[in-house]
Amino acid sequence: MKAGWWLLLFVATLRSAWGQVLPDTARILCGTVSLTPAQRKLLEGAAAQAVAQRQADASAPTGITYVPIRPHILRRSDGTGGYSLTSLNNVIALTNRYYKPAGIQFFFAGTTPDYVDDDALYASFESGASESVIATRNAANALNLYYIQAFSNPGMGGYSYFPANDVRSTQSFIRVGSDDDLGNRLIPHELGHIFNLIHTFDTSNGYEQVSGGNCKSAGDLVCDTPADPTGWPQFPDAGPDCVSGCPSVYNCTFTESGTNAQYRPSPTNIMSYFFPCTHDLTPGQYRRIMDGLTLRQTHTAYSLTAPSTDAAPVTDLSAAIVSGQVTLSWTDWNSNEMGYFIERSVTGNPADFVCIGGVGPNATTFVDGHAPSATTVFYRLRSSNSTGSWSNVTSIATPVCRPDYAYGCQRYLTGIGGVTIDSRVLSQNSGCAASGFSQSATVVPSLTAGRSYPFAISPINRVNAMRLTIWADFNRNGSFSDPGEQVYQTPASTTAVVTGSLTIPPTVSPGRVSLRIISVAVSADNPTDPCGSYEYGEAEDYQLAIGSISDVVKTVQNGPWTDPAVWSVNRVPATGDAVTIEHVISLPPAQQPTPSGQARRITISPGGKLIYASGGVLRLN
Repeated sequence: MKAGWWLLLFVATLRSAWGQVLPDTARILCGTVSLTPAQRKLLEGAAAQAVAQRQADASAPTGITYVPIRPHILRRSDGTGGYSLTSLNNVIALTNRYYKPAGIQFFFAGTTPDYVDDDALYASFESGASESVIATRNAANALNLYYIQAFSNPGMGGYSYFPANDVRSTQSFIRVGSDDDLGNRLIPHELGHIFNLIHTFDTSNGYEQVSGGNCKSAGDLVCDTPADPTGWPQFPDAGPDCVSGCPSVYNCTFTESGTNAQYRPSPTNIMSYFFPCTHDLTPGQYRRIMDGLTLRQTHTAYSLTAPSTDAAPVTDLSAAIVSGQVTLSWTDWNSNEMGYFIERSVTGNPADFVCIGGVGPNATTFVDGHAPSATTVFYRLRSSNSTGSWSNVTSIATPVCRPDYAYGCQRYLTGIGGVTIDSRVLSQNSGCAASGFSQSATVVPSLTAGRSYPFAISPINRVNAMRLTIWADFNRNGSFSDPGEQVYQTPASTTAVVTGSLTIPPTVSPGRVSLRIISVAVSADNPTDPCGSYEYGEAEDYQLAIGSISDVVKTVQNGPWTDPAVWSVNRVPATGDAVTIEHVISLPPAQQPTPSGQARRITISPGGKLIYASGGVLRLN
């Protein structure tokens, strides 16, 4: 059955209508048009038939299916301009990360890209109309991905086609931009359409209900993606600006007519029109991608069988820590690679490697700026136009990550002036760290699991407002990003001393815990990444000594209550401690409202004595 006849009916009219109706036209959006109900019914029927045949043949794919991409790069007529091979490799490597859960990995067909040298197309590519000029460039045995310098519609970021038995349906058109946006959003999005994913806000099949009751027949036809009202005429304000922050959250309130149920679309889904800091697809979307691949493999007007290039594997891949980051090095013996894809794993198991980046041909180094900290990581690479040719695997132990600043705190003295926890002054230098980062373990406050302690953080000056975030590595794995380890954020920018309460979870085991404080200035948002890059501000690391709430704290010598050396745990007793006094201990005057000492209970053994100075206060709680 020919499923592609209808494709020709709407190619010439393809336009980025969404780019015209959404409120934020500064963001480039997708120009892929929705199918009519009749076209969608035909396509879904063809997909179901292909999947049923696969199941009948017991031919479901196992492992990885390598899908070839033929890259086409638009340049000026004299061969200048155009997308760089470094970025070309990097964005497809990043895209591979999103498609591995579907069992798909992309590789380049050929040994060099197809360069389309045409001044007119380079200056302005018109969706639909310009395709006739480049139609003969399409490969018949691969997906065809065109890198466009500029669309005639400035609001368009790219477009592609849903599956059809026609070579045109293998085309995707991508407006070049930042590697981060193309590799984490735009290209995974457009390839999603190639494998039959629909926009989460699509209404051509009807409006999806908030309850999901009609999810199999309306919206994007995927039941684990919530209804998304973006662009719906009854909600003119529903659009990209509804999502902000990191982690990204949906901030708008829209309710369904008749039920008053509130729409809660996913703010991070790749097939939405949101611009979050992280992106994802759902299990239902991955199943649909796999079924879309199955359908495309039944088509006869083209194939996805372009051969892998026989490139010699790298045999001397090595890793080193340079300026706190993992730097990979190797010797490039090849002359026919289009570049390299770099993969990383934290187990070393071949099935666990995931693409993290790419480099152009003849490259011999790669810097992994996002390696997990304080762990052993494994690396390998392969030629980007090969499905094999794996390098040797190399591994390295990574250090604890550190944040960095472009300008730090020196230019405007927008940094951390003092840090106090439970009346202990942790900071020993109120000035600005030269690199914007410092660490100190000179003063280590003794705290008890399950208790809360006051803290105060003062700025270097009170002219430039700051925002603060505090993390604690409670599980001591070298990462501050585990659930529950972000312990405080400022509610707003402030020039005042920041005060709050630090709670130690009762599950934290005794021992030292690292504390990280990051401040930023000239920012509308709080710091969100304990290992991130910032412009103005300062970061400081400290140590906390955590004791168990069940510890019995005993004296080991005569002396004042406030001297840690007096106590068996080398810290002053805290709220919740059971204290046994076996020596002569003096309780100094209290500094109201803080008592001289505190404990859960006191036991005085023979030979022990507790002497109150005038004004001494002991609080039992």
